Amino acid sequence: MEPDDRIALPAQPSTRITVHDYLAGDSDRIKEYAEFLNPSRYVPFSDRLRKFFWSVRPQLSEDITAYTERMILYVRNQFGYDGGTTNVHSTVDDILTSGGGVCQDFAHVTLALLRAVGLPARYVSGYLHPAAAAEIGETMTGESHAWVEFWAGDWVAVDTTSLAEVGSRHVLLARGRDYADVRPLSGIYSGPPAEHFGVTVEVTRLG
Repeated sequence: MEPDDRIALPAQPSTRITVHDYLAGDSDRIKEYAEFLNPSRYVPFSDRLRKFFWSVRPQLSEDITAYTERMILYVRNQFGYDGGTTNVHSTVDDILTSGGGVCQDFAHVTLALLRAVGLPARYVSGYLHPAAAAEIGETMTGESHAWVEFWAGDWVAVDTTSLAEVGSRHVLLARGRDYADVRPLSGIYSGPPAEHFGVTVEVTRLG
C-alpha cells in the first residue's frame, strides 16, 4: 500500500502523562505485556536499532502521546516507500540499511522504537480497501496491509505507512509480536508440484 499525501497523524487520545511518570509503571506493564515489550524475530534490539533510537529518543519531561506522534512521523519521514528493497523476511536492520521499505517494514521499525522506550506494541496484519472515497457496496481487490497498536492506557492503532486514521477501510485479520506471528500463508503443501501460489482478496465497503 503506497502512502498518501497526509503529513500529520490523526489526533490521538492524550494520556497527559510525562515519559518519566509513564516509565514509573514499567514493572506492572512488564508483567502484563512482556511479549509486546521484548525483541522478536523481525524486531531485534540490534546495535543499529539502538543508534537509530538515540536520534529520536524521548525527553523525560515530554508528554508520552506527543512523543509517540513525533517518533512515528520521524520514522515515516526517514524512509521511502520502495517495494524493491525488502521482502517479507526482512528485519528492522534491513530497512535501516536500505533506507526504504513497505508497510510491514514501517510497522516493524515503529514497533522496535515503541518497545525500546517501554511502550507495549503489537503488529497488526490485515487488508485495506484501496479507495478512500469508495461508495457503499463498492467491491475492489483488497491490498495486504500492516499497521501497529501500542498501549498508552488503552490500545491505540496507527497506520504507520499512510499516517491515516485506522478505520472502516482497514480489515483486521490478526495481531502478534511481528509478521512472523501473523503470516497469511504458512504451513506444508501436499499435492502436485507447484511453483507459485496466488491469493486474491476482495473487500466491499458496507453501509
